Amino acid sequence: MTARSESPVQRLLVREMDSPPFQGGAHRPLRLPEENQVIKISVANRPALSALVPVLLREAEAESAIAAVPIGAYWLNNRGLAAYLRRVPDAERVSTILKRVGLTDRFQGGFLVREQEFDSHASVLASQPFCGGPDVYFAARPARLLITACHEFDLHLESPDPSLTEKLANIVRSHGLDVRGLEQFSDETEELTT
Repeated sequence: MTARSESPVQRLLVREMDSPPFQGGAHRPLRLPEENQVIKISVANRPALSALVPVLLREAEAESAIAAVPIGAYWLNNRGLAAYLRRVPDAERVSTILKRVGLTDRFQGGFLVREQEFDSHASVLASQPFCGGPDVYFAARPARLLITACHEFDLHLESPDPSLTEKLANIVRSHGLDVRGLEQFSDETEELTT
């Protein structure tokens, strides 16, 4: 996902302080480059992260957000993904909700989430990558904020507005989550690493 801005872009990385220990079942292996090891993380919703997305959108004064998956990726109600993740209750919940709102199992596009739907839809969509599906991108409108719910069990935030970024960082901390970043990137074509 690329942020384009005339001014420098600030990026934040939001993570849970502690991941639940892996006990078996569906998981994702994650490579920790700084520690030169691979760990297994259980595939399941991270409520503290997914519930934070509507909060961040509101704090940014977004009237709506466009939610989309990476090019070529399917939403979690895709038959292949749903069958693979059938034993993950959180994945089944997301798949059911996607079907209920009318998305076909082959849908690869994005859609508009209105402010009154943030709690009911944005938090569920944000849980998709934590449940085993692909990343979900949220582009806030008209606010200048990008949020990526990432398959590496974190959120990436981008904004060219330093006061908004600082405000969101404080909100993240108040929710007991770890926030890293506040670096500025001036290259308007530099990609967000997910």
